[in-house]
Amino acid sequence: MNTSAGETPLPFSSALLLVRNDDVAAVDRRALRAAGIRRIKVVFSGVEAARELAENARFARASRPVGSPDMVLCHEQLADMTGDEFVRLIRLHPALIPFPVIVAVATNTPAVRTKAKESGYSGLLVRPYTPAALTKEILLAAECETVTSSALGASLSAPADAFTEALDALARYSLSQSNNVEQVYRGALMAMRQQRWDEAIASLQRAAKLAPDNGEVLLGLAAAWRGKGSLEKSQALLREAVAVFVDSGAWERARSVSERLLRETPESQPPLQNEARRLLAAGKTADAAQALLCSGFGGAAGAAGPEGRNAWIYEQVARGCMATPGPEDAAEQLRERLAESGEEKSGSALRDYVLYRLRGGESAFESHRRSALSRSQARNVDDLFWAELGEDKKDGVYETPSPPTGAPVIALLKEPSTSPALNGFPLLRDAVAVAKVTVGLFRAGRKK
Repeated sequence: MNTSAGETPLPFSSALLLVRNDDVAAVDRRALRAAGIRRIKVVFSGVEAARELAENARFARASRPVGSPDMVLCHEQLADMTGDEFVRLIRLHPALIPFPVIVAVATNTPAVRTKAKESGYSGLLVRPYTPAALTKEILLAAECETVTSSALGASLSAPADAFTEALDALARYSLSQSNNVEQVYRGALMAMRQQRWDEAIASLQRAAKLAPDNGEVLLGLAAAWRGKGSLEKSQALLREAVAVFVDSGAWERARSVSERLLRETPESQPPLQNEARRLLAAGKTADAAQALLCSGFGGAAGAAGPEGRNAWIYEQVARGCMATPGPEDAAEQLRERLAESGEEKSGSALRDYVLYRLRGGESAFESHRRSALSRSQARNVDDLFWAELGEDKKDGVYETPSPPTGAPVIALLKEPSTSPALNGFPLLRDAVAVAKVTVGLFRAGRKK
């Protein structure tokens, strides 16, 4: 038993104080202490308070955890619901029907008193109130709890299905309106554990809008879409997460997500190498070098030049440098950054390739295409020509007696020469080459 300032014995020692924000809690906190309540926990969410009360209701009063609340003093308006809605919610739980809940209101009208009776208030305080008035309501609430508990008896242990359903519905609504990223994220994870994918996706999308620079939220969203069965959306979100981790300097996280993507789609290009191009274009040479190193670029393979799979990264680096005001300087700075990490040869090879492209050299992709085409033609030009036209060879003789009119496609795939004036603009030169090939194909079709 505690005693108030007037030596009135109180049956309670701890309380939950439910308020909209902490600024309005000071008066009620002082009044509770003056009445003899020693442990006071301030809570802003009705959903959170109801969940805590339901957890404690599993125990008999004598065996409840130390510090668990004996009563609730509730404001008219909370962060996520009204005081009236909170009382109605907890009264859905059989074990919480007698629990003492006193609501503090601004006015005392017949309508307010009727609502208090219908909702199941244990007590009603009208502001401003005195500690003596609070003590009186606490004592009445304690007496009401005793009488109600005695009357209900065994029904207090009935299943709380209605309460659980209402609490879940309110929790989902609260998450959809919340601006607290951590709260929304926790709710989404709970929905994912229960395989409520649509709900999890909606919550995580909200969290992503509230915190667009949070890569963990994007990972959660990727997992939710994967759970729903959309691998394509999941992988797109993983690539976004790589970019976010790179921008925030979380290199290990960026590396692990990138490696995961490569394990799932070995034929795809390393996401971190694409990020290197973006960073170079933005003038972030040091970060671009770090992205290259995290992607596994380097060593003897990297120094070998634009061969094989390296064609992709060499071309990405070249395009990233050429998007800056000073491509030569960007390439040199990248070489220096790589050299500092022990990749002098790889850095020099990258720089030399950028300079080669700036002088009008063809891309690594085009070089490999021409080389492969040349080898194919040298091996059997006649077979290749007829195969393109869909003819089959039987017993060494082609079914079609004479070649059809019109230029073969092979000839059109040879990139037309471009003006030397475009040598300083590799991307524009490539676009012009593609346009010329397209026109050539169209003309060939017209001739047939």
